[in-house]
Amino acid sequence: MLMRAMCDTPLYRRSRKLNGERGAALLAKMRTGSQTLSDLEDEHALWGYVNAVGSKRAFNVCEAFQAASQVPTIGAALRPERGHLLRVASLGGGPACCLLGWAAFERLSRGGDEACGGDGDGGEPSEGLAEAASTAALATSPPRLHVFDYAPGWASLVQRAADALAEPIGFAGCELTQALSHPANAALRAASAAGLDLVLLVYALHEADHDRPAIDASGRPPRWAALLLELWDAAAPATLFLVKDQAWVEQLAKALLESERPGTSESWVVPRAAGTRSAAHDSDGLFLLRT
Repeated sequence: MLMRAMCDTPLYRRSRKLNGERGAALLAKMRTGSQTLSDLEDEHALWGYVNAVGSKRAFNVCEAFQAASQVPTIGAALRPERGHLLRVASLGGGPACCLLGWAAFERLSRGGDEACGGDGDGGEPSEGLAEAASTAALATSPPRLHVFDYAPGWASLVQRAADALAEPIGFAGCELTQALSHPANAALRAASAAGLDLVLLVYALHEADHDRPAIDASGRPPRWAALLLELWDAAAPATLFLVKDQAWVEQLAKALLESERPGTSESWVVPRAAGTRSAAHDSDGLFLLRT
């Protein structure tokens, strides 16, 4: 429903064939990290990309959180104190599909048994009224949800996602190949300083090293190492990171924190679902908990 609401625009409905053609061309480039900023200024290509991968990406992220929530320490991090909603940043998050996946999981979790197919005993009526009032207040509050991406062309699609959620989403630039202290990451640095509970890094980090295909075997540090380490240092205990990417990226992220920040992380790998094609991905995501 969220993706359908996001895509309900005249441009999307009117130009499906053109969107599909240009979106396929963009997706082919993004698989190798060879896209340019000009590629990401073509609205037809952007909507075609969302149509091709948006729903699947959101669903996969939602499923990853559902699986991880069964791990006691991660589940505890995903269950905030009453009245507090988690502050979330999606890095390299483009059109906010990953953020929509998180939001779907969050809303299902907050909905209790009824939302998850149970007997519908979700609590007292006053609890539902309080939550409705809280949701309405979000529309006028400073964003707790953020998308950071180097391509400004995604801004209008992020706004569509915000409209679908009826909640503001902050959108600002970032550069994954630069440290958190770099001017290009000023907005991300401010959000991190204000406090983040969850950081999403979904199919973004591998693009930073697309021109170094042997990075996973060479021993050279990835270009995103400085940013990940500085975000980790700024994170409070119980902050959760999801790295969902190619297998070598997930392995490098885990190894980097274990070697450079020993004793500060707990990790859990989401196993591949039975019968799922492995391709370049051997897991459904790596969760890293700041301890």
